[in-house]
Amino acid sequence: MNWSCHYGKSMLHCDNSKLRKRGNFRVMINNIFMIFIVIALALIWAVLRVDFSLMSLATGLVISAGCLYYARKYLPLNKITDINFFRLVTYPFYLIGQVYLSGFYVIKIILSNARVDVVKVDTELKSETLRIILADSITLTPGSIFLDMEDGELVLIWLRNADDAEIPANAGALLKSGLEKRLLKAQKRG
Repeated sequence: MNWSCHYGKSMLHCDNSKLRKRGNFRVMINNIFMIFIVIALALIWAVLRVDFSLMSLATGLVISAGCLYYARKYLPLNKITDINFFRLVTYPFYLIGQVYLSGFYVIKIILSNARVDVVKVDTELKSETLRIILADSITLTPGSIFLDMEDGELVLIWLRNADDAEIPANAGALLKSGLEKRLLKAQKRG
């Protein structure tokens, strides 16, 4: 192996040309992957806008590249070690379905008789990141808003049917629906 070492600013710097070449290959693969992600996000942008003009695609490319740049720079994804991200791939699609289902439920409640309550809901999630994802997901679904997190409990505002005199015993299950189950699958054991 060809090692070259030199002193610089009170530190010993050594490098290996073969390792540097391997590192360059990884950087190249990473850059190709990032270009693929930017193009995929730009196409999603165009599909959602239902506009495939050159200007729309260019705008999508610029916005996608900017979002990816800031996400890589400011999101500490390498520090989140207690989540299996591959198990979260389908979670956004499930969440969108829950948003629509909750929307119809809230319409029915508002048209009949609605009441607002503050509810504490226990969660089995150990990861703080997953608890925050659950809280944000509950807030995205119509009829509930996240207020606070105390240890393993979420404090929520909940829109419910006023015909029920008391808060149902299964309020937590109703509010979390299947969201928590899916997030539990992504939680690493340990």
